[in-house]
Formats: sequence, C-alpha cells, structure tokens
Amino acid sequence: MTVDNNAKTIHGDKKPDMSLVPPVAILSEARVMQLGASKYGPYNWRDKTVSARVYTAAAMRHILQWQDGEDIDPESGESHLAHARACLGIIIDAQSIGKFNDNRPTKGAASDSIRRVSEAAAALDSVSDDAIYRAMEPRCSVCED
Repeated sequence: MTVDNNAKTIHGDKKPDMSLVPPVAILSEARVMQLGASKYGPYNWRDKTVSARVYTAAAMRHILQWQDGEDIDPESGESHLAHARACLGIIIDAQSIGKFNDNRPTKGAASDSIRRVSEAAAALDSVSDDAIYRAMEPRCSVCED
C-alpha cells in the first residue's frame, strides 16, 4: 500500500468527502433539478422564500409513491426518490441563504417517540429469544404456581 504524503491530502481530508455520495444519486437529482430549471428557472427558490410545508409535502408524496411501488414519476419520467432529494436539497439551500419560511407545525413528540422505540428495540436485542418467547406465552392465572 502506498502512503499519500502529499500536503494537499492533509487539507483535503478535513473537507466533506464527496466520494461518499453515490454518483447515480447525484445524477438522478441533477436530472430532476434540470426539469425544474426549465419549468421555473435555475435556482428560482433563491429569488423567493421557500416554505417548509410545500417542499416537505412534495418530498413526502414522492417517497410515499415510491414506497407504494411506483419507482418513476409518470409526469417527469424520473425517479420519485430523485424528486424527493431535489425537494430536500432546495430546503437545505434555502435555509443556508435565509430564504426559508419555517412554517412547520409547533414541535411535537415524533423525535422523542422515535428515540423511545429505538431504545426499546435495542433493549430487546440484549434479551435472549427464549426470554422473549416466554414473555409472549399466554398466561392463565388459575394455572400459575
């Protein structure tokens, strides 16, 4: 194995490693962004404010369509997941430049609920299968010793 002793590597290693993002995902998202640019203009969201609920709703619709078995958006001919990525990318960009209308509902309990369920699932991993099966067996109060 060759050791890289190039000074540029020391600085480059401290930056985001773009090689970790799958190229096909970037290309798919770029095709969707190209469609949006031809329809609305490139980077149009930078000229106007982007509302969270509009873009998250669109991303969620695309994810739900994909989850329900439809891979390709019939209107664009592109991946539903690429559309979802584009929506989320626009939100991230709008937030970064101060063009974001955060009209999400008041914070709820979803994050806490997800954490609790994840912790419970992790705790189950540490319990033996035999103990789980015993806990799931029906109990008869008359029969118990």
